[in-house]
Amino acid sequence: MAIMRFDPFRGDPFREISLLQREMNRLFDRMTTSGDGETEIAGSSFIPAAEIHKTPE
Repeated sequence: MAIMRFDPFRGDPFREISLLQREMNRLFDRMTTSGDGETEIAGSSFIPAAEIHKTPE
């Protein structure tokens, strides 16, 4: 997909927004789907260390 300057007087602006939304959805679908078709956050096997303490209120 080529980067183009937005011209509101050329073509249909709602079509441009629809195309942008479709591309963004495709990007996030690729990030959240593993190779075997299961939906998960990419890299979810990494869990950073955290220290959690309960404090009296």
